[in-house]
Amino acid sequence: MRETLTLHLDDSHGALLRTLGLIERRGWKVTHLDLRPAEPAGQTARFEVERLPWHAGTPEILARHVSKLFCVADVTLGTEAARADRSDRAEPTDSRRSPGWTPPSAPLSAAGPTPSSMRAAVGAAS
Repeated sequence: MRETLTLHLDDSHGALLRTLGLIERRGWKVTHLDLRPAEPAGQTARFEVERLPWHAGTPEILARHVSKLFCVADVTLGTEAARADRSDRAEPTDSRRSPGWTPPSAPLSAAGPTPSSMRAAVGAAS
């Protein structure tokens, strides 16, 4: 059984490799790959996949799993217009964080602490 998946991938490092790895781990073999630049950014990838004989997964389940990758903007299965658009999904949560955790309000400086902020911290401590 051959199926076609059309994806819009972002330009993140390793996006294609993550997608290929997921497809293979889910029991599908990529028989053809067509990768083209997309407008305004990213890439459009068209995968022709074939289910391996010992795997009983459906193409719809594969499309759903691929759409969960953070590097995939949308997925179209075959000629269906069943798109999994990422804009309506909630932000992913990090299960390692405690329930009351909030991100810092001020961004950290790439250069590190400044001498004046260090003096202020030392003065406040004494």
